[in-house]
Amino acid sequence: MTADVTIVGGGPNGLLLACELRLAGVRPLPLERLHARSEAPRANGLVGRVVQALELRGLSEPLAGRPGPAQPLPFYLLILVSAPAFTPGVKAISGVL
Repeated sequence: MTADVTIVGGGPNGLLLACELRLAGVRPLPLERLHARSEAPRANGLVGRVVQALELRGLSEPLAGRPGPAQPLPFYLLILVSAPAFTPGVKAISGVL
């Protein structure tokens, strides 16, 4: 296979970049070290430029399952949800926040 660009990482950013490059006529080659989809959670959500790119392509609403632009979680809420997994002795939070 001949490629114009090699992209390291098959996560949301790498795959979206590959799609955007292909739409622009560039032949991307995304590389991912995992052979199958991970069973363990690897991220808490999409942030940054990938969210903007999804909105520009009209994909954020279908992926989110609700109308309107993506709404970030408040910073303190992210800490509460993430802290139990990384802090010894802290009990996990259950329920919907």
